[in-house]
Amino acid sequence: MDFFCCFFQSHYNYLNFKVFRGLKFNLFIRFYKHFGQGFEHPGFPNVFYTMKKIFCFLLLSASYSWAHAQTATVVKFDRIEKIMKTQTDEVQVINFWATWCAPCVKELPLFEKLGAETPGVKVTLVNLDFADKVEKVNAFMARKNIKSETVLLDEIDYNTWIDKVDASWQGAIPATLIVNTRTGTRKFVERELADGELQQLVASVK
Repeated sequence: MDFFCCFFQSHYNYLNFKVFRGLKFNLFIRFYKHFGQGFEHPGFPNVFYTMKKIFCFLLLSASYSWAHAQTATVVKFDRIEKIMKTQTDEVQVINFWATWCAPCVKELPLFEKLGAETPGVKVTLVNLDFADKVEKVNAFMARKNIKSETVLLDEIDYNTWIDKVDASWQGAIPATLIVNTRTGTRKFVERELADGELQQLVASVK
């Protein structure tokens, strides 16, 4: 029990309960401390010991995910424009998404897979949630273990910048821009992408 309390206390400040905030773990801790010590019912001798192990496992798993997932940086559009225009040897894949957009969330694994498995490709996820929701976005990314570079675009007047991404964009998401910055070749898609389609689009601009 002493080990459990020390372990929990050492990780509390690091996690700040961002991952478990909705799971009411405070209630579990109070229940455990109140009833767990000295519980020796003959039919359940290892109940709380098992609960302790499960909780520690969940806490370690969350710590690992939080440490390895990206966090979103709040930016203005000039940061996105720089990615679009700066010449590099990598094909730039820029995906516009939001946590409240179901099709956006559904296709995120495609971008994660592309960035991890395709050399010469740089994936940037541009989140369109409100800037004051950055902690919610970071918690979402931790749950999904998102490793691609992610920025939160703090530009609420969409009409001032969507044409700069692509003149055909009507403002719907998900939307994806794929750019070969060396040749200027680009593809823009204003819909959810299917499995395998993203790789084909990247190949078409190389």
